[in-house]
Amino acid sequence: MKNNSSLGQYEESARIGTILATDVLKSLTSLHTLEIKFLEVLKMEAALTIPNIAMQNVVWAEEILDRFGKSNPPNFADVVEVWRILDLNGNKEDIPREQYTTTVPLEKEGKAIVSEIQVMGFGTELA
Repeated sequence: MKNNSSLGQYEESARIGTILATDVLKSLTSLHTLEIKFLEVLKMEAALTIPNIAMQNVVWAEEILDRFGKSNPPNFADVVEVWRILDLNGNKEDIPREQYTTTVPLEKEGKAIVSEIQVMGFGTELA
């Protein structure tokens, strides 16, 4: 699970932003006008499954969390992965989470979360 990237959170954000901007710029030449005659919105619920987390990943996550706020802090991607692991593993009751992250927990009372999926359709060519 360890992310070997040496990028910090700001550098990682800039890298991802550059990739997204490049893809947008590449697509500009293929843009064309669509005639949208109707708008349709659909929604449904889906139960998200909770994967099993290996103990070695929990140990790694706790080690990374111990570095948070210190002179050699973990990078942003590792912090996100740490909270995903700890959320899924369910052992976060002794950690003051609000001090570290705003990641939304992926489990609720040990069960899969029911999540809403939404799709908007603009005519027949764009969703």
